[in-house]
Amino acid sequence: MLKQKSQGGWLAFWLAAVCLLPCKIAGQTVVPVGCPAFPDPPRTTGTYFNRIYALFPELDLGMQTEAYKTLVAPALVPLAPALVTGEGPDPVNHTLVRVFNRYQALTAQFLAYPASVLGGVQVAAGNNGIQTVIATTPISASGTAEVRIFDAQGALQYTIIPRLRPPYAIATGRFLGETAGNFEQLAVVSQTLGSSNVTVEVYSLATGALLKQTVLTAVGSPGDALQISGFQGSPLSKLLVYDQTSQRAMLSDLYLNTNQAYALSGIGAQASVHQSAFTNQFLAATYPEPTLSHVTGISPALATTTVDVGHRENMFWAPTCHRTYSLTNYTQNGGLLHFRPESVQVTQGKNNWPSVLMSTNPADWAYSYFAVRDNGFFNMARFFTVANAAKAVCPAQWGTKGYLYMPFSFQYAYIGWAFTKIWNPTDYIDAQTRLPAFDVLETNNAVHNTKHTSYSMAPRCQPMEAFIFGRLRSLAANMAVDTFALTNVNMSPETRVLGFANGHELTTRGNDYNPYMVRAFQNYLTNQYQTVANLNLIFGTAFTSVTNIDPPRGMGRGAWDVMELTDNKPTRNSYWNAWLMFKQYALDYWLVSAWRECLMQGWSPELLQGHQMDGSQEAVRYTSGKAEGFDLYGYVADRPNNIFSRSHTSGQNMIMLGEYGAVTPPLRQRAQAGYMWSNGVMLVCGSGGGSDKNCLDKDYFNIEHQNRPRPGITGGTGPLVSVVYPTAEGPFNYRIKTVGSPNNQVYDINGSSGQTLRYNIVQLGTGSGRNGLLKSVNANGTFQGSVYLVPFHGHVDVDALLINANGILTQDGIVEVPLLSVGDQIEIQFMAQATNGGIVQVWALNDTNSSTLGGVFSLGSMALLDRGMTNNSLAQDSFHWRVPANPATRGVALPDGMASWKLPADNTNVVCRYVFRNQTPGAQIMLVLKNAGGTTVNYRQLNVSVQRELVSVSGFRPFGLPHRGGVTVDLLSRQLTPATCLTNSTYSNSKSFSATPKIGNSL
Repeated sequence: MLKQKSQGGWLAFWLAAVCLLPCKIAGQTVVPVGCPAFPDPPRTTGTYFNRIYALFPELDLGMQTEAYKTLVAPALVPLAPALVTGEGPDPVNHTLVRVFNRYQALTAQFLAYPASVLGGVQVAAGNNGIQTVIATTPISASGTAEVRIFDAQGALQYTIIPRLRPPYAIATGRFLGETAGNFEQLAVVSQTLGSSNVTVEVYSLATGALLKQTVLTAVGSPGDALQISGFQGSPLSKLLVYDQTSQRAMLSDLYLNTNQAYALSGIGAQASVHQSAFTNQFLAATYPEPTLSHVTGISPALATTTVDVGHRENMFWAPTCHRTYSLTNYTQNGGLLHFRPESVQVTQGKNNWPSVLMSTNPADWAYSYFAVRDNGFFNMARFFTVANAAKAVCPAQWGTKGYLYMPFSFQYAYIGWAFTKIWNPTDYIDAQTRLPAFDVLETNNAVHNTKHTSYSMAPRCQPMEAFIFGRLRSLAANMAVDTFALTNVNMSPETRVLGFANGHELTTRGNDYNPYMVRAFQNYLTNQYQTVANLNLIFGTAFTSVTNIDPPRGMGRGAWDVMELTDNKPTRNSYWNAWLMFKQYALDYWLVSAWRECLMQGWSPELLQGHQMDGSQEAVRYTSGKAEGFDLYGYVADRPNNIFSRSHTSGQNMIMLGEYGAVTPPLRQRAQAGYMWSNGVMLVCGSGGGSDKNCLDKDYFNIEHQNRPRPGITGGTGPLVSVVYPTAEGPFNYRIKTVGSPNNQVYDINGSSGQTLRYNIVQLGTGSGRNGLLKSVNANGTFQGSVYLVPFHGHVDVDALLINANGILTQDGIVEVPLLSVGDQIEIQFMAQATNGGIVQVWALNDTNSSTLGGVFSLGSMALLDRGMTNNSLAQDSFHWRVPANPATRGVALPDGMASWKLPADNTNVVCRYVFRNQTPGAQIMLVLKNAGGTTVNYRQLNVSVQRELVSVSGFRPFGLPHRGGVTVDLLSRQLTPATCLTNSTYSNSKSFSATPKIGNSL
């Protein structure tokens, strides 16, 4: 029999959790229910006329990191700069721009130009005294003769029409000093010389006004290709102009009208030249190559030094090999040292845990608690004891001689073991249901006691979240320090990988009926459909209250109660489908939250690989911006649709196998080893077993013997930006004393105390076969550790529903978008104007008319709408954009999904933008554009697009399509530009300048 739940609402649960103290009943501790979980990010961000909506913000890394950055203690290592990236040059690319915050999480994506504009997009960031803005222009001559300026969230600010021949090259810098407010300006030139001279136009980034036009003489020859960039200096910047054909560079002072020309040599054909961050380098050159990736540094005396910046990515780490690390060896021995945040401290005994983890007081479970009190969660002495023991046993795996793999995990078995040390499950019961509070329960509420599923992983379960994420955060922070440090065990980022593991035992099979899980399911459904009446109408259920909502249990309570076990595929019972999708949501929630903790402690996305991943997790793994990893036992190389092909075609080239065994005869073992080498695998940790146990040497002998660089990432270098940290940047000041380490060691973060942190961010890989890895490198070419990011793993397909439509909005128009996948985005942008003012709205609705609805596609809430629609000026002959004659179009509005804009009464045009970001597979979405003010509203340049990253999704898309052409990139963190690298006394002698620009909403 099911135990009857109380009929109180969520408010009552919350009040009970906050106000009531835990109590003892017959030797058992009653755990309050409804405790506020870690705070969810807001569903909407942006500005008034730029509404960005996320269906599940708690599954969005960008929204999570932005919402949590004031709640978590600052990272102990240098955070990366915020970056803006654009799709690189390739005929199939559109003009998509992606913005990444200082945790390297995606925070904004926008289409800079209509979907008809192809070939990629240039980006340049600059501060206009109010905020950091993004300038864009198409890379190819596509008939678009304009430069557009956006804010960092993708809202169009204004458009510039240069008086030059397109396509353009753009750059930002403080070129004109106090004559332009001493903020940054935009320089524009034609990409191709029309004569031997080049015309430069300089525009205000605040207003778009033309400030200056000047001609630089004797730059090159007609037809030569030009590249420009800002050569950042203090107090002013110069414009670096490079003729890629003649290999001549010019530094132009646009304020004093002086120029200095340089004839460069030894930097490769079709090179690009950039300012370098290093004091002994004047410039740095990048260029195409077929296989390897090099950067050539140019000294002030024009001497050149070339370094390999892609050796790490060319490496293949096998379970056994006989080579030591060197720049000439491409196959190395991969080591495995596995730390688990949920078990590493448990061996020290229960008494060593902070008291908060033994408390049932909800106040002790608040997320903010861990922001200020997490210093003791990770015992550094324990860490170094294990680390130094491993170093003594396997010295070849440490220092500059090897590799280390340290994944995190929260597997059921180990959580259960550790959890028992703190909370004995028989001692804790749920206050509402009087059921065990933390166990996995069967359909009849009996405890599920198998080895790997003893403890529930219900989302929003505060004790479990505190238990896992408190120590995960501390472990991530200390391991980030250890990765950057050069003094601890001599591990540098060049020979270290930080992996991430999760528990594969948590799947979408509906077998966890823990009270927290059931309550989370209730919240999940009511957050979609608002009322129990709506829920009953859609699913055929007969619930009487929110707390009466229950998952299917196969107990004959109706058709909705039927359990159809079909390997997680949609079934005839739509309510069972909803339960399966909720289980997927729960799994994704734990993964994304754990990745968040690592990113916020300074890990880079491409260092977050994986281990023991479930197949149902593909969508969230491939669209989260991180690297990939899994386990494999078996031979799959002869299957077209295998786990390697799905990952590799999704743009993954840094794949790690935490466990591997081919379990097949030796010839096939060797064949699969070669297959992995050529399909994105970088590290294999062999577990042996079966016929593989004594064959690992033979498996990888051919790869080691041939000693070839691993393919997939390198092959030339592309854009490069230089980064210089000011002294005041960060809380660490580049030296960290860690209590508990041997002798309380002081860590050096890339240099001695007082040194300025400097590095270049360079793109590895150019051309159609590369998606573009952004990597921070030292002067010698090795990995510095801060930036390791692939902005576009998969190709982003842009489905243009409307392009530059004009008309009168008299009634309602509908955008129908079937089957959104994880990471997909809908973007609506238009200019609106009403003579006497007016109100324009966009409603985001769940398409409840869809025959496949039934809760499979997690949507809904706010109100059930029955809306009569008639044809109007927005009607288009398109499947996706329509104004139906059908008088009954039904939809369930999403919570907070409506944007309402009041237009100016003075007939002013305003740019309205609405973005829908999706985080769940198979969503059926309707967006309704509505005139809600009763006046005539004119719209211009209405563009509606669906942006889908083409990655493999189980049961949805069997293969992906990798991004090609690399990226364009610039720093949004303008305070990290090398503004102190160039000093000219002429400026300070002639005029008074501020050495520091006024940064408004700078990222």
